[in-house]
Amino acid sequence: MNPMSNKPKITKDDIINGYVTRYFCKYTSSGVITEIDFNQYYKIKKDPYYQILQIKWEISGRADDVIARDGNILRGTRHRNQIVLDFYEKKMPGLKDIIRSPLEYFNGIE
Repeated sequence: MNPMSNKPKITKDDIINGYVTRYFCKYTSSGVITEIDFNQYYKIKKDPYYQILQIKWEISGRADDVIARDGNILRGTRHRNQIVLDFYEKKMPGLKDIIRSPLEYFNGIE
């Protein structure tokens, strides 16, 4: 199977939920990472030549951290997505070359 690049199409439900699920595959012999859709993800799932990854990606809320009245830091979308990206970069090196910003698809609605 040759996966076709497929960026997520953000729906109103995704915005209401505050996140979108993103799917990636990496062809193990070449190291090429492609963002794919769920259908391709499901088909590739058992193919030993591909590494697959599913990420819950935040798209709504505050972009940046804020300090609450009680002094606690409320983490913004940028911070939370960066943590997710750093974690999955260890599992699939090169992912940061595909996801270029922790605010990718961010809409800013709370």
